[in-house]
Amino acid sequence: MTLPELYKVYPGEVRRLAPFGCFVSIVGFEKDGLLHISQLGNTRVEKVEDVAAVGDRFFVKVTSLGDDPENPKISLSIKTINQSTGVDSDPTNIVAHGDDKGKKDSGRRDRPPIELGAVYNVICTQCGAKGHFAKNCRSLGEKYDLLPEDDEAEATPQLSAIDRAFRAAEKEKKRAARRLEKQAHKMHERTAAASAFSMEAYMAQAATALNDTKKHKKEHKHKKDKKSKKSKHKKDHKKDHKKKKSKSKRADDDDGSSSSDDSAGSPNDRSPKRARHDHR
Repeated sequence: MTLPELYKVYPGEVRRLAPFGCFVSIVGFEKDGLLHISQLGNTRVEKVEDVAAVGDRFFVKVTSLGDDPENPKISLSIKTINQSTGVDSDPTNIVAHGDDKGKKDSGRRDRPPIELGAVYNVICTQCGAKGHFAKNCRSLGEKYDLLPEDDEAEATPQLSAIDRAFRAAEKEKKRAARRLEKQAHKMHERTAAASAFSMEAYMAQAATALNDTKKHKKEHKHKKDKKSKKSKHKKDHKKDHKKKKSKSKRADDDDGSSSSDDSAGSPNDRSPKRARHDHR
């Protein structure tokens, strides 16, 4: 978790009020800080509602981050901050150190508050009110006179320093969101390209496997056909051989029968003993 820098001034907005102070959201950080009631002004403040309200914007100074680094507690102050410009009138942090020391010594003894029974007969040069000096003025921001009604349409509103700071912070937040969106878009494009490449590689691998299967089946079928043709040729050859053999046997049998008939029918072909017997 990122924490604000100690003794640095930041723009903030009041999120919640409490009897002991108000919680302020510091621009650019997630953790809220506590603006104690004693840090709302240079004079005593009876109620927080008299000075601050939910939604008010202040320039706040980080005076403490607590003693526990794992659970930091951010303490804020607006006592030395000019709310018109955001300039810190205590750059050496003497007031902040004195307040911190006063907090540590507050438990030792209780001192009653000093009450003045008289009112200063002075006029504040900052807000124009009576009864206090300009250095003790609680006025937050510069005072402007009302413009005449005729000039209301021509008047151009001027942004205060706190509004300008918030507007700059909002612009920076939008720019950061756009950068994150662009990075997410690029990451999505890379993921889509990688998935498309992997899909193309998978399809190519599947096509290669299918072609190999088809080729294997074709070769197996060719071998099978060749083997069947060869066996058929052998069968035909055996059949022809048997036919030829039977035909030649019949031919031999026919030749033998015909030769025997011829020898029995012709007298010239008789043996000498038979001829002699016949002669007798």
